[in-house]
Amino acid sequence: MIVKRQIFNVLCSDKSQINCVVTLFRKNMSTDSQVLREIFHKSIEVIQPQRLIKNEVKLCQHHLTVRDQTYELNKPCYIVGFGKAVYGMAVELEQVLGQHLKRGIVNVPVGIFEKFERVTDSKIEYVEGAKDNLPDEQALNGAKMIKDLVDNIQDDLLFVLVSGGGSALLPLPIPPITLKEKQNLIRNLAKRGADINEMNCIRKRISIMKGGGLAELAYPCRVVCLVLSDIIGDPLDFIASGPTIPNTDSREMALAILKKYHLYNEIPISIKNVIDKEKDGTQCPVVNGEYEHVKTYVIGEPTVVVKGTGKGGRNQQLALAFSIEVNKLGIKAADISFLSCGTDGIDGPTDAAGAVAISDFLEHTKNINPQLYLENNDAYSFYQKFRGGKDLVKIGHTGTNVMDLHLMIIHPKNT
Repeated sequence: MIVKRQIFNVLCSDKSQINCVVTLFRKNMSTDSQVLREIFHKSIEVIQPQRLIKNEVKLCQHHLTVRDQTYELNKPCYIVGFGKAVYGMAVELEQVLGQHLKRGIVNVPVGIFEKFERVTDSKIEYVEGAKDNLPDEQALNGAKMIKDLVDNIQDDLLFVLVSGGGSALLPLPIPPITLKEKQNLIRNLAKRGADINEMNCIRKRISIMKGGGLAELAYPCRVVCLVLSDIIGDPLDFIASGPTIPNTDSREMALAILKKYHLYNEIPISIKNVIDKEKDGTQCPVVNGEYEHVKTYVIGEPTVVVKGTGKGGRNQQLALAFSIEVNKLGIKAADISFLSCGTDGIDGPTDAAGAVAISDFLEHTKNINPQLYLENNDAYSFYQKFRGGKDLVKIGHTGTNVMDLHLMIIHPKNT
């Protein structure tokens, strides 16, 4: 079941509403860049997970309603979660469940408690991990704790909270694969331009709890999975690598992806052996529960093939590429501003969510060659030098994570 919500009115199809929003912000701001940033901030407010859970999950006496599904709470409830947006989801769900919640373990990204206050007296244990959205020892420890919890519950009610970034926060490779081997493989896939679906296909083949693995561990416990989508088309088996959804990807598909990116001959024998084993989702039991899918309207995420040695996320790369290309058009009748940002607020290995591109930026690049920075995948360094870094968008953890947000204003010049 899908709940569709618009990210702020500016993303609607009605041109008059778009103009009204831009005009409203422009009254109090001097530049289109400021308008774009404000729209971005307001958009993030709309998709805060707490608000979504509060609207969709209700408790009346001993009956819990998740949209149009009702559950009688006559046994203990548990919560597990993983992803960039699950902290807010978990906090709100604990408030709703109250005394019915017995215990929870939720893996959240490193640094989130620098932005959000940690709840005290909580029955949920929060584990920080996956710095730079890469699986690490902290995330591995949290994943082991989640596995142990799920392994030891029986016919209770288990809530599974999932959002983008969940794959990196639930790393439990199938032995004998080591965490380092898995890290290297996923890092190399990302550098060579693999999209999220391709990376998750591989993750599902080499992980204990992905590709329906968590559901297998939880059986016969009843499972309610609340998902905040960050993938176009909302394929539940791909969001955070589908921990509660049977894996329908074949072994051949995973092998084809590795060969496509020329990685098959580079991976260790441990990964080859695990992938070569038949592990399709047909063995995963049907979960006795509902999958409530919370989605927002967004535009897709760009994919960058990393060939250089620089630093910068995909949104900074896109903004820089846009500026270079739009300046080639030599448009004189209008100023064009373009914002490209990740809604998680921590885009890649930098402290910037993205950047704002402007159409006249060549006037400010007399001593900088933007093309060289672009080719070296070093957009972050470029924007640090360009106009004193004021075009970088730095907002820290947002507590949510849907797809990237791309906004453009074309502002006619007075003639």
